[in-house]
Amino acid sequence: MTQKGKPPNSTSHQRQQSEQRSAGFLKQFSLIAGILLFAGFIGDALLYFDVKVWQILLDITLSSIPGITASIIAYYFARRQKVKAAAYAILSIGLIFFPLSLTFLAGREWPTLAAGLVGFLVAVTLLWPDRWLAWVTASGAYIAYMLGIMQLNLVERYDVAQNASQFDIAALSSGLFVVLVLWLSIRAFYSGSIRIRLLIAFIALASLPLILVAAYLSFIWSQDLQDRIINQLESVATLKEAEIDTWLGNLHGDLTISLTGADAIQRAETLLQGASDNASYQDAYGKLAGRFRQNITQLERLEEIFLLDPQGQVILSTDPAQEGKIHAQQDYFRQGLAGQSFVQPPFYSPSLGKTSLIVSRPVRNKGGEVIAVLAGRASLQRLNEIMQERSGLGDTGETYLIGANHALLTDSRFPEYSAGKTYIHTVGANAAVDNRQSGSDVYNDYRGEATIGAYRWIPGLEVGLLSKLDLSEARRNTNTILMITAGVVFLSILIAVAVAFWVTRGIVNPLDNLAQTAVQIAGGNLKLRAAVEREDEVGAVAEAFNSMTAQLRNFIDTLEERVTDRTQRLEIVAALSERLTAILDFDQLLLELVNQVKESFNYYHAHIYIIDKTYQNLVMTAGVGKAGAQMKAGGHSIPLNAPASLVARAARSNQIVSVDNVREAPDWLPNPLLPDTHSEMAVPINVEGQVVGVLDVQSENIAGLDEGDANLLRSLANQVAVAIRNARLFEQVEGALSEAHAAQERYLTASWQQVKAAPSGGKHLYLSPGVASVNDELLKQRQRLAFDQKQSELIATDEGDRTEGKALVAPVILHGMAVGSLQVGVSSDAPTDTEEDLIIIQTIAEQLAQSAENLRLFDETRERAGFERLVSDITHKLRQSSSLEALAKTAAEELGSALGASRSLVSVGQSPDQV
Repeated sequence: MTQKGKPPNSTSHQRQQSEQRSAGFLKQFSLIAGILLFAGFIGDALLYFDVKVWQILLDITLSSIPGITASIIAYYFARRQKVKAAAYAILSIGLIFFPLSLTFLAGREWPTLAAGLVGFLVAVTLLWPDRWLAWVTASGAYIAYMLGIMQLNLVERYDVAQNASQFDIAALSSGLFVVLVLWLSIRAFYSGSIRIRLLIAFIALASLPLILVAAYLSFIWSQDLQDRIINQLESVATLKEAEIDTWLGNLHGDLTISLTGADAIQRAETLLQGASDNASYQDAYGKLAGRFRQNITQLERLEEIFLLDPQGQVILSTDPAQEGKIHAQQDYFRQGLAGQSFVQPPFYSPSLGKTSLIVSRPVRNKGGEVIAVLAGRASLQRLNEIMQERSGLGDTGETYLIGANHALLTDSRFPEYSAGKTYIHTVGANAAVDNRQSGSDVYNDYRGEATIGAYRWIPGLEVGLLSKLDLSEARRNTNTILMITAGVVFLSILIAVAVAFWVTRGIVNPLDNLAQTAVQIAGGNLKLRAAVEREDEVGAVAEAFNSMTAQLRNFIDTLEERVTDRTQRLEIVAALSERLTAILDFDQLLLELVNQVKESFNYYHAHIYIIDKTYQNLVMTAGVGKAGAQMKAGGHSIPLNAPASLVARAARSNQIVSVDNVREAPDWLPNPLLPDTHSEMAVPINVEGQVVGVLDVQSENIAGLDEGDANLLRSLANQVAVAIRNARLFEQVEGALSEAHAAQERYLTASWQQVKAAPSGGKHLYLSPGVASVNDELLKQRQRLAFDQKQSELIATDEGDRTEGKALVAPVILHGMAVGSLQVGVSSDAPTDTEEDLIIIQTIAEQLAQSAENLRLFDETRERAGFERLVSDITHKLRQSSSLEALAKTAAEELGSALGASRSLVSVGQSPDQV
């Protein structure tokens, strides 16, 4: 036998619902966990086929595949609502398979720890519900367990972070993991208990700011680290560019030193004279050649120095094999001959079989004229040495030069990419060489590896200088920052979770007790009271719940009485609505409304305001009793924008305005005619979305008008709005009918005026044999009077010397208008029934009027048809004209003939002055 007021098996029912929710949650969790584990399995498999490392193979065999299998088993048990079996399967993933992954692999410890902890917490909360202290203790032990495995280094672990693609896989997995946690949290928040909601809310409030700040700081730090790397690469490029500029300056200095002094210029002039068999020529040649070779030997920057005459022929070279060759088409010769020092960009010389560059300068005599060009050939060995310096480039960085044709000019770190044979078309190379820009970017280098690179265009040498660092090396430092940040955030979240469990328990347990009490009260035990265990808001809720229970008992006791009262009021409203709908006179409608409202509901006073046509004032249109009549007679009105008026406020806001004690209301407008008003309610009357008036009722009691009155008057106002609309529509219809009758009368008057103006053809006098025409002024006057007054009558006639007689006169009425008259005279001794004779005459007059109207309409139609036919005939003849002259002739003749004109003139294409 169950306890009275408590639903049977309520506890078991709640337990069953809880297990169903837990099984549904576990099903979703195990499904998504399996998907994430399968994604990790695919990533590890791809990584293994790339690097062939035994640790990855062991991780796949001992961790990924068993973890996926455990997820499938958990999903299987969850579908069959075996919560504990499914929770144990999830627990095995966190306790066995994730630790195995940490044993063999490094570089993703923190994501693995976080994922394992989530699965561990899900399992223990389902296995041991309502034991938050056990959860916190178990979580701490699990973290210590995982950290211990990370520190043991039982076997040599493979660092997956050293593979650049692994960073992307880890980022994708982390993103999926975050999405999973958010999705599960949202589902639990909307479908779970209040305990779960509070836990999620507390944890979210504590963790989301931490995660956002950590993500922001990680992003900033990562960007800062990347900016530092880029700045470092740009600094290296700047330093190497400065070294190149210094080297080029030294080359120009070497050329200058080679011809320094007046004797050197004189010897050059001697060589330019071209007398090779002359002793002075031989002396100048030998001394200059020796000086050039000494320069090359001592300075070790130039491989060849040669002198060219104004025709571009080599007249002296440290390499005798080059003498006599013509360089007239070379840029370095033409620029030198033009008086400018010049650097020829590196180029491949087929005759020398290598890449080199040439610098040149003009040779001037004492007068400052250019007499020759001195040039020097330098190898790229020094440039290669400058590029090979690795200071500031880390383990994977390098710098190199490429020519304008994208050819590699200096040696690469990788032997398979040689200078002069490798062409580079990376993003940095294209920007530097093709666009001649300087900058930095993340792109794939000539090997196809992701790098952070800086590039510069060196205009003095017309080459591109590129410095780069492998992205994997740059990300190692970023990963360290992310791991530290993740660890701090994770620890903070763990503390927040512990605090959330503690706070939630203190809030939820009293609420849970209150819920149990509510369940029993819902079962019918209204005498039960909730225990007030606290003095905070929860205690206030318990007290309010007890008060609500008491009110509920009272409500149930008085419900029947209130329903009866409500029914009576609705019946009264229905009866009033039916009566009001039948009234079409506007003023009568409003007066009936206020009287019926007061009498039916026993209000102190009721009156109604209507907004005037200017929409500026509320005019009191109908009111109850002497006060209402006096206010209407005095034209009482309230401005629509009046601040101290409940009626105006209701009209402006289109909302019911009610005041329980008007004496305390700041915006109440007192009325001396209604001194006993204590509460007032103003209800707007809305017709088709616009307020047209306000129904105002008053009570002599404080708080005499409640929500029931508001609903009642709102319903009545809606009915009044319909009645007002019907009354206004009736007035509009009547006005429209009056206008239609007036228009018809104007039309008939004008039409019959034209008939009267036509020659007489509608008048006829009939006289019996032997009867003379009567010419009696009295008869004519009475006939005109009958015509004007539209009334028939019988009058006596006086025929002078003849016998007296009678006459029946009647107007011919068409649509209320007299269009003719009818007169019948009889002798005084003729037997006549006056009333019947009048009826006959009136009937004949009506038929006569209708027939006359038909004849008039027929004549009018025939006249219009003739007009249309005449116009059509003339138009047809005009269209048959073949020339303007024929057209004018036809128009003149036809118009003259049709109108009976004595003269008609038509001109086309000429002004009146030319006619």
